[in-house]
Amino acid sequence: MKAILFLLGGTLAALAFLYSVKKFFATPERIFFFTLEVETGDLDRVVEELKGDLTRNGLGVVGVFRLSEDYVLVISCDVPWKGELLKKLPSLSSLIPCPVAVYRREGKVYLSAPKEIYFVQKHREELGQDLADVLTRTYQALRITMAEVATR
Repeated sequence: MKAILFLLGGTLAALAFLYSVKKFFATPERIFFFTLEVETGDLDRVVEELKGDLTRNGLGVVGVFRLSEDYVLVISCDVPWKGELLKKLPSLSSLIPCPVAVYRREGKVYLSAPKEIYFVQKHREELGQDLADVLTRTYQALRITMAEVATR
């Protein structure tokens, strides 16, 4: 009887743990987007610093779109190989050029960009190893740039 109660208790504890992970940590925002809170939250300053750092780090800026008072979309990753990528997989136009959202929510400013890893894994054969690697390195540089802006 003790063994059955122990097994039942362990099963309930495991289910509670899995539920909490799914509810609090495995949200679609956390799975599909890289998001950082900016330490000093002036949205316009963050946009200007982001544009400058993206250009300095070789990612370039394709365009900046103010969608509302609290939301700016910075389109980056003006990379020379984007034509090759889009020719192979036009559906990845949501990744290249890279969209970076700069937004204010509840008085805080955030930077957010999609995570490329799921798309790269899914389409590695179609992309080829070289293009998959360069796409991953580009997004690594993007995340580093975002982190530099967020912690300044």
